[in-house]
Amino acid sequence: MQLEDDCQVYIEKNKFKADKFTLSSRIGISSMDVWNDESFCIKAVKQNGFTVQYIDKPSEAIQLEAAKQDGRAIQYIDKPSEAVQMVAVKQYGLAIKYINNPSEAVQLTAAKQYGYAIQYIDKPSEAVQLEAVKQIGSVIQYIDKPSEAVQLEAVKQNGCVIEYIEKYILIKKIE
Repeated sequence: MQLEDDCQVYIEKNKFKADKFTLSSRIGISSMDVWNDESFCIKAVKQNGFTVQYIDKPSEAIQLEAAKQDGRAIQYIDKPSEAVQMVAVKQYGLAIKYINNPSEAVQLTAAKQYGYAIQYIDKPSEAVQLEAVKQIGSVIQYIDKPSEAVQLEAVKQNGCVIEYIEKYILIKKIE
């Protein structure tokens, strides 16, 4: 931006105004040279994790900071490491929906952080199912053929979920 020679500049509290200016050529944000500076990139993702999308081949440190700031930023990271995945799901459990083939540990962390994350996990183990229903019993509706232990845990957490259980376990004592 360039101010014209004959423009009038007004000074107000915390801002300047001008009646004439010229815009120079536009540069897309992703084309700016600053994205090649590691320290700038780390500062940027600490402010807003989604800025990782403008960084070509972000380092592990940048990825970790982006995921720490907002777990959903993982959707812009190509092949994130397990450490980055863990940070992302700890910050935002539903970030698991952006992770291909998450490990059991990542699945457990996501289910602990937010039970509804289970709806984005293909064939969750019984341990993952238990973590999810311990947190939010109603997520049993997203579990295909839950075990008796998972059903019991879901009903312990929220008695109303019995409507989602096909095989009622009313004979057993729910503690």
